[in-house]
Amino acid sequence: MSQDSKPGIPISVNFNGQDINDYVAKAVIDSKLGELVRVNVNKVLQEIDKGWNSQLEQAIQKCIHGVVQDYIQLHLSDQIKEFCRAKVTDDFIREVVNRAWEKMKDRW
Repeated sequence: MSQDSKPGIPISVNFNGQDINDYVAKAVIDSKLGELVRVNVNKVLQEIDKGWNSQLEQAIQKCIHGVVQDYIQLHLSDQIKEFCRAKVTDDFIREVVNRAWEKMKDRW
C-alpha cells in the first residue's frame, strides 16, 4: 500500500522530549482549520458582525470539531487516528480558534 501522495509521518519519534505526533496532529488540525476559515470566511464574518457571543463561538467550535474529525477519519493512517482524536479536546479547539482568529485579523 503506497502512500506517496502523503508526507511520511513517523509514529514514535521524539523531538525535544515530545512525541513528534504532537506536531503532526497540530499541523493537520491547523491546516484543516485554515481551509475551513477560507471557505467560510464571509459567512463567519457576517455572524461576527452581528456580535461575538458564546453561542457563536460554540457553533464555530462544533463545526470545526466535526470537520477535523472527518479529516482525521478520511486522510490519516490508522496508526495515528486515535492519537489525533485524543488531541481534539474542547480546550485544544478553543486554542486553535483563537490562534486562527489572530491570524485572520492581521489580514484585514
